[in-house]
Amino acid sequence: MKRIVLFLATNMAIVLVLSLTMRVLGVADAVQQRKTFQVLKWVGLQHRMNAYPRELSGGEQQRVAIA
Repeated sequence: MKRIVLFLATNMAIVLVLSLTMRVLGVADAVQQRKTFQVLKWVGLQHRMNAYPRELSGGEQQRVAIA
């Protein structure tokens, strides 16, 4: 079983962090943006997509990690 460990980069907006994560996992570029918005909506953070992790509360950071 292949394990991938990712971390929440603190110098990038969360939308970029999620897109980068999908790129590492091999998701096509055309699908990355759509899935990023879907995932942020799923965890209730679509309004914070351009925020940096340091600007998020602890609970919001946890939801980004779940996403």
